[in-house]
Formats: sequence, C-alpha cells, structure tokens
Amino acid sequence: MRGLTLVAALTLAFVAPAQAADDFFAGKTIRIYTGGGVGGTSGMAAHLMAEHLPRFLPGAQAIPQFMEGAGGTRAIDFVANAAPRDGTVWGIALPTALTTPLLYPQQMKYDPRKLIWLGSLIGYTSVISVLDTAPARSIDAAKTTELIIGATGVGSPAYQEPAIVKAVLGAKFKIVTGYKGGSEVTLAMERGEVHGRAMVTNGWEAQAPHWVKGNRLVHLVQLGPGDPKRMPTVPRLIDLAPDDKKPIVRFYEAAPRAGWAVFLPPDVPAERVAVIRKAYAALVADPKFIADIADKAKADVLDLRGAAFQRIVEDVMATPEPIVAEVRKIYGEGK
Repeated sequence: MRGLTLVAALTLAFVAPAQAADDFFAGKTIRIYTGGGVGGTSGMAAHLMAEHLPRFLPGAQAIPQFMEGAGGTRAIDFVANAAPRDGTVWGIALPTALTTPLLYPQQMKYDPRKLIWLGSLIGYTSVISVLDTAPARSIDAAKTTELIIGATGVGSPAYQEPAIVKAVLGAKFKIVTGYKGGSEVTLAMERGEVHGRAMVTNGWEAQAPHWVKGNRLVHLVQLGPGDPKRMPTVPRLIDLAPDDKKPIVRFYEAAPRAGWAVFLPPDVPAERVAVIRKAYAALVADPKFIADIADKAKADVLDLRGAAFQRIVEDVMATPEPIVAEVRKIYGEGK
C-alpha cells in the first residue's frame, strides 16, 4: 500500500505543473502585439491568430494589439522589455527583427537570442513594384531614371529593400520615409506621391487586388528565395548582384528566411512555454487557420519551429562585422 501511495504521489507531482499551466490561461486574455499596420501581413496574421488561438488554449481569449513605429521595432521592444512575462503577451515580429539589432545596437534594446521564439509563421519573397504610370518600368531603366519609393522607418523592410537594391545595382531610387504603415504607402502610390514600394509578392493580392486584376503593377526585382508561382519572369537580386555584393544580399535575405515570426518575452515560466508551444503547433497545423491565412492574408503558413528556427537566429547573429558595417552604411543614408 505504501508503494502504491508513493507512486500516486509521484504521479500527481509530475502531472500537477502541466495542469496548473493549462489552468492558468483559462479566463485570461492573450494580447498579440505587432509593429505592422492593420492591413498588412503581420496585422492580418495577428487578427487571424487572435480568432483561432482560443480553440487551442481553452478558456482563453486573444486580441491583436497594434503598436506601429520605428519600422516595427517599437512593438518588439515593448514585448521584450516592458510586457508581462507570464505568457499572456505574444509578439509577431517583422522580418527584420533579427538583423536590426546588429545594425543599430545602440538604438535597439532587445537581443533576439534572449527572446522565446515559437517559430516562423509566414515566410516570403519581396518585390519592388511600381505602378504602370511610373517613369521607369524595369530594373535596368531604374538605373538611369529616378523612381520615388515610399517607405515607413529605416528599420523596416519597406526602406531596407529598396536601399539594398539601390546600393547593389545602382538603381536611382529616392526613398521617402515617414509613412505609418504599408497601407499608407499604397495610398501614397494611389495619390501619385510615390511611384512604388517594396511589398511581399503575395501582399499585393491582399492590399491592392484591383491593381493585380487590372495588371497595373510592374515588378522590378525580387528579394528572397523567389516566387515562381506569381512572378516567374521577375529577376532575383541575388542573381543580378555582382560577386562582391552578394554577401550583402545574403545578409539581407536572412529576413525572408525568418519571415514573420511569433515570440514571447524572456523569462516566461517553462511550464507555460510548453503549453504555449503545444497550442502554437496545433494552430499552425490546423486546416481552418491555414485556409484563413491563404484566403485573407494571401500567404502560406510556414511551420518552421524549434531548433530549425533557432539556427536562423544564431546564424544571423554570427554575421561578420564587416558585412554588417557595409549594410549599416547603406541604411545610414536614410537616417
């Protein structure tokens, strides 16, 4: 009898923490912060995560929280340094979240290696696009004719991508910053304030479907692995770049590899992290969530988790300083 009692006690001791962690989220509200605009990829992902997540954390609610500014890093800084560390605050990082701390170490107050990464939710390839009324409608023409490209802050892909193309290929891009979100840049294109912008290849379908249907967009160059489905004939920057500039392109393309990743602040209790990881894994494998991401965000869920995503973080943080310094110089022109 004593043996059975001991076994029962050990069993209860083993099960109780997991049960306590599960119970913790009942009646709680999960806040999902993003530094992107409401109509952008990260904004739509936050909405859809908030809608579907309660099915995998029973008893919990979830709401998206938008904290734009500083090219998307304001939200990351808040989650990393000011948010509660109890598992009720999550973040969706813009793709440049891994490279920006290397480029601006004095300004960024978070270390990607200390965040708890759940994984990459959506991967992407980017494209520099202009309307068909632009004065240059090919990347070769853009080397001799100025194009005005709209962007948010210097820490955002909307700025960094045209800056990289400008430096690597000599494109005559005049990059105008200060827009609060990607949707505002698109409106600036509509008003004629700018000729074009950087955008994920599938983002145009969500943000300006009338331009896609009307063949109003001219795509100049892709950054990232490429999107043969949507843009089979648009050249990739890595293929156009001179050999001595390819390391710059590869450093930038760490962002498409990371994509829009979901993370927690440091120091969330391990037993709650385990519950969250289980819920997140179920979410990104759920057919309803995958279908909603495809339909509403015009994106594909990228189930890149655990050690695979952590390797991306470590690889980026190990980038040689001379490469980082050269990219920093390119971006510094916009400050």
